[in-house]
Amino acid sequence: MNYINNNYSTPFRASISTPVARQCIRKFISEEGKEVADVILNKGRAILPDGSFFSGVMETVNKKGDKISIKYADGFMQESDINGNFYKTYEVLKELPTYIKKDIARYTRNEGVKINQFGDNGLVGVHRHLFDEQGRVKRIVSQKVAGEYGAVDIKGGKIVSNSLLKGLNLQSQVYDQNGRLTKTITTDGPLTFIKEYLPNGAKREVGSRVLYDIVGTPASAIKSVQPKVVRYYSVDSDTPNRVINVGFKDLKHVLTDTTILPDGKTKTLKIEMPVGKLKDSASKYTIFTLEENNEVISQAVISESGQNVGYNISRKKMPELKKAANEAYEAAFEAGLDFNLDKLAQCLSKILVF
Repeated sequence: MNYINNNYSTPFRASISTPVARQCIRKFISEEGKEVADVILNKGRAILPDGSFFSGVMETVNKKGDKISIKYADGFMQESDINGNFYKTYEVLKELPTYIKKDIARYTRNEGVKINQFGDNGLVGVHRHLFDEQGRVKRIVSQKVAGEYGAVDIKGGKIVSNSLLKGLNLQSQVYDQNGRLTKTITTDGPLTFIKEYLPNGAKREVGSRVLYDIVGTPASAIKSVQPKVVRYYSVDSDTPNRVINVGFKDLKHVLTDTTILPDGKTKTLKIEMPVGKLKDSASKYTIFTLEENNEVISQAVISESGQNVGYNISRKKMPELKKAANEAYEAAFEAGLDFNLDKLAQCLSKILVF
């Protein structure tokens, strides 16, 4: 879905000067009121023959017969009108973070520009353009007066992502240079889920907070922050066959790893880790519990002395529990889940120490 095309006007940098490119006669008038010849327009900037930058007004007529007037300062566009009607203003572009940030960075006009577009009833939209080192548009962020943001990222002349932001609810689609969908980003409640589409058709999805700048962060660069859940999908399935969650319950940090087996049964590993140090008197043990269809089949209880002191479950299933715990640790580590993985690794080595 192309959110931009459906919801927003998205003028590329080239379109800023489109009226200039189409006109037959361009007249440049300096601030002193004198006509200036041989002004060159290069990458959106008006340059005088001696290499300095033009300040003044350019007047032209496009193919539709509209009279265009563009005011320049130091070679950069400042404002424009069409047939005498105020049309656009061009301002310094600033960061627009979705989180609290002390210092807001400003972009140079070579790096980007904020464009305010006006209609008969005043401001109708705000467009923010970021440029690459060659002066080509690499990101466009369009804002409706109501506050919604649409964005596209461009690479090699191709759109490689579409995004829509309503409040703090983000939807993005990211593509490779061949147009293959590689990632989606979807906000669901307090978490934002980044789903990766793997070349073999499987998918992995991580849910977390995300921190990004609306202007400067391309969709492909948005990262998870302290992830709380990771989901795995098999080929051609929209239902996860494995889900790992981390949370806090009953004064313990809890990790659950649930897998749907080929026969439809569920296998769940639950890891309960005490708050703070293992020796805390209020909660002394790290507990590993392996269940199948909600029935406990194995359990390990790691004491403060570093031994498995579990007594109510047969030790025959301990290797299976340890294997499941190792797999959960590896997946949690790969996804960067917000869990004490260092302590978990220490306890893993103690499961078969009785």
